[in-house]
Amino acid sequence: LFIIPSPAKAIFAILGSLLFENFVRRSCSSLETRLRFAPSEVFPYFPFPWPAKPFPDNPHRAPILNVPNPVERRLAPPTQVLLDLREDILLHPERHELTRADVGGPTDLYNLFDNPRCELASIQRLREAHHAVELAVLREYGWGQLHGPWTFDRPWIDGTWRHVPPAATRRAYLERLAALNHEQAAAAAESS
Repeated sequence: LFIIPSPAKAIFAILGSLLFENFVRRSCSSLETRLRFAPSEVFPYFPFPWPAKPFPDNPHRAPILNVPNPVERRLAPPTQVLLDLREDILLHPERHELTRADVGGPTDLYNLFDNPRCELASIQRLREAHHAVELAVLREYGWGQLHGPWTFDRPWIDGTWRHVPPAATRRAYLERLAALNHEQAAAAAESS
């Protein structure tokens, strides 16, 4: 169990983005066909779109959780729309042309999300909400032009269908994150 102690919607948006998932899948190993998430292989190297500034009152708290207010103000609205929609579908599936058997929990919901044959209006709205969050995250990095139509693909080792950006876009995510990681590391080395 790994907990991120932050109420910031910006943290949720970034860690829930395909940008972050691509980085994690590139950085971490797998166990059989399952991803083996290792925070020590991800967080020291994942470049957030803001500089890490320590908390003056608590030097042991992760500085990356110190989200600048303007970033939070921009990422919170689309993230809240996504969270509200997801909660409403999970708590009231009947409002969304679904049954409790269809959506017993988040796994069932995201199996529908990633199913290329699922065209329910509520699932389309959920996809649109994820797209809006992804675009907002990309804009924080200054990479809004990378956002385009998503597709259904089998991008990971487990071979399951996923609703994701095309392969070229996923490669661009990784290339830009690597370049930003190098820039931030060089800036940190200069300042110390």
